Amino acid sequence: MKDIDLTVLFVDTIPARIYLALLKKHGYRPKKILCLDIEPASGKYQILRKFFGRSIATLVLRIFKRYSAPRVSSDLSEQLLKYHGLNRLCLNDKLESYTEEPVETISVNGLDDPSLARYLKSSRDKTILFTGGGLLKEPLLSLEGIRFIHIHPGIVPEVKGADGLFWSLLLKGKAGYSAFYMNPGIDTGDIIVQQEYKVDLSRLGLENYGNDEIYRALLDFYDPCFRIMTFIHFLNSIFDKKQLIDDNEIFDLRSIPSRAQDPEEGRTYFFMHRCLRNFVIDGVKNKGENP
Repeated sequence: MKDIDLTVLFVDTIPARIYLALLKKHGYRPKKILCLDIEPASGKYQILRKFFGRSIATLVLRIFKRYSAPRVSSDLSEQLLKYHGLNRLCLNDKLESYTEEPVETISVNGLDDPSLARYLKSSRDKTILFTGGGLLKEPLLSLEGIRFIHIHPGIVPEVKGADGLFWSLLLKGKAGYSAFYMNPGIDTGDIIVQQEYKVDLSRLGLENYGNDEIYRALLDFYDPCFRIMTFIHFLNSIFDKKQLIDDNEIFDLRSIPSRAQDPEEGRTYFFMHRCLRNFVIDGVKNKGENP
């Protein structure tokens, strides 16, 4: 395993587990996993907590989300994971299997919780991989000595903002990804690496699934694989150049090169309208490739 001086800021979602599973599969071990136990801000949760306590309220909310969220066929999700040599069992691995250091868990009200900023400020974390679960804002991004890495579905600055996978397929005919150091702007940070991929789902029988289910499956089980693989390909290129790195040496990611963006260039997109999204998905379903 190659040790990297990277802290994974982990909110327990499928995409975050895919990040860890593929890092592990390709031989990279982050120095630390910081697991955020985020307390929901909804009024229903607060009422449940008041009468039944935090643990019961959290359990009820999780059950509600499980049965109210759009369902994704396990068969479809397995097929999408298989493209990168994963399955659902990989995602169920205990977090302790990914790093030598104990997983640290802190309870916060959200990413804006001042206690998270205080924790990171007092920690030795230098480079943090953001796995999602909300938006990082100025108090965190301005912490001295810490850099946050985000992997965005779109070649920036041309494709910034939401639904980047689908805007990339529509505008460029490929899925594009950019890893960059975050700053307070919307996807305007210094670029580490970019890569594009041809999307070919012709063997999945997507005509058997509804467009809403395909949309959810691509976001949860397909897009995150390409996000983290873009970063892994970059790590591979760095380690290939540093063949004399000792196995016991932890690679400091702060030394990797990056290039600045012009924040005035490109365009920021919002969530794609359902009609246009269906057009993109229908193109993938009917042709087995990009529209």
